Order: sequence, then structure tokens, then C-alpha cells
Amino acid sequence: IYPLQMDFGSRVTFFQQVSGTCQVFTPNTFTKDLIDIDAISQSRSRQFPLDKNLLLPGIPSPDLRLMFTNDPPKTSLLQIPLIKTNTPTIYQGYHSGRRSGIIQDTTTGKWMRMKGCGDLCEGFPTQARSLGKPKIVSNGQPSLSYKEIRGCQFFHTCAHELYITDKVNKLLSPFGFRPVNVPFGWWTYNCKEIVKESQLEYQETERCCGLYQTFGDRRLETHLLHGLDLLLPNLTNGENITAEDLNFPVERMEMDTPSTWQMLIGTDDWQEKFSEPAKSKSELVRNLAGLYYLLGQETGIILSILHSSGLCWGTFV
Repeated sequence: IYPLQMDFGSRVTFFQQVSGTCQVFTPNTFTKDLIDIDAISQSRSRQFPLDKNLLLPGIPSPDLRLMFTNDPPKTSLLQIPLIKTNTPTIYQGYHSGRRSGIIQDTTTGKWMRMKGCGDLCEGFPTQARSLGKPKIVSNGQPSLSYKEIRGCQFFHTCAHELYITDKVNKLLSPFGFRPVNVPFGWWTYNCKEIVKESQLEYQETERCCGLYQTFGDRRLETHLLHGLDLLLPNLTNGENITAEDLNFPVERMEMDTPSTWQMLIGTDDWQEKFSEPAKSKSELVRNLAGLYYLLGQETGIILSILHSSGLCWGTFV
């Protein structure tokens, strides 16, 4: 029986080895030139469907240039590409969303995130979509329709995510923030061997998968904040929470100022308050207020660091 590792997932899946290549990422693997005309043109070309009505995801940034590649260690689990499958294999791990998976490399003990290793267990299917407000026509397909490939990354998206994740980690580490994902490399799948017959029209389009060492798959909004929302009614035994329970000051200062929160949660180290059960409902609520305060404070610090450094990137990194 595969032991559940709740920090890394709860939906078990299997992986199978498939044909393709693996390359290792280093900080010098890619370079970015903001005035590279060819790179800008390539990026702009993805605003609209390409040949055969295929639409690829676009990033509002010039494409990165691949400078050089490194082969992975021969002992690494990741040297041969994997893809999610329903068929039991010796490679067992967890789903992480629809297109990603997490597995432990037993040679190193490290947990690895694979971003783009199959749409659930369906490989890389194509899906019909529409631009603008769809209008159904006689054949049942929406007008202005196009197709997209699901379950994978593409070289330009994979390269950007590796490059920016590394950059974000270096910006946040001096402030004591531990990175969740550390870039390792990427797979390029051999589409001619693994793409299903119904998808052969797009076999010339490279499917890639970004590889990262990961330290967990529990997310701020999906798991922590939503989890607290679900727990709150039970924590308070269904009792109504009043202003007196919160112990707000009679005359509150301007919203969201530190002094307002300090008056609410007190000056003691709030983390120590979770070492034993709260003695009252009002104490529990104040402790939770301290937790939300810290989450908001650290989120704001992270966002400020990214923006002051000229980065505009998804919060999932």
C-alpha cells in the first residue's frame, strides 16, 4: 500500500515511461532580450490561431533563447519522461491539478513536481474552444472555433516558468521565504510515438513538461483559506460571533493599519497560542485573527518584492 503523504497530495495516480528527452535547467540555460525582434514576433504570433486552427497559450513577453543544455544524472528518476496513466505501474505518486503530477525520486528522497505530464490520465487531448461569444452552427460546433492541446506545456511557456520561478526564488530567499518549487529541468515528449491517432494532426507541435523539486502541494487559497472557512462553524460550535467576541476597540483606527490589528490580537506572540486549545470563543477568534493577519502581511510583502523588482507573475510560484 502506498503511504499517503498529505503534504504532497491525496489523489494517487500512476505514471508510465514514454519516449522523449530530458534537459537540466541552470540559471544560464536561457537568456532574455527585450529588443530581440524575432523573439517579439514569435510571441505576438500566438495572439491568433496558427495552422489547422490550433491556438497556443501566449505570454506578453519576448520568447527566451535557449543557450545550452545539460543532461540529467543517469541515476535520476526523471531522465526518462513520464506521463500519467490509469494502469498500475511501479511509478506511483499524486495528481496535482489536471495536468501535473508529483512523485518522489527514491534515489535522492526528493519530491518532484511535473508540470504538464498529461490531462488527468488522458494524455494530451485536443479540445475545441471559441473566440468571443460562441454561436452554434449546423454541425454542432461553435463558430469562431479553434482547438487547443491540453495536459502539457509548450517550450515557450515551460522555459518562461522555469526562468521566472528561479528569479522569484532568488528575490524572496533573502527575506526568509522558502521556495516551494525549485527548477530542475524539462521533458520534451516524442509526439510521434505517444500522441494518439486522433491527435496526429498536431504531432509536429512539441509537448513539454516542466520539472521542479517541490516542498509541498498545499496551497494558500485552495487548502488553507478554504479549509479555515469550512472549519470555522465547528470551531465556534455554531455560536454567533459578535463584536464583543472580537474585542474590537470602541474607536477603531484606519482599516488595515498594523496598530488596529495589534489591538485586536494583542502584543504577545500569537503563534504560542496554538500550542494548546483556546480557553474561550473570544480567545479562539483572536488567535485566528492573528493567523489571517500574518497571512495577509506576508502575502503583501511577497507581492511588494515582486512589483518593486519589475516582475508581474502568477502567484502560484
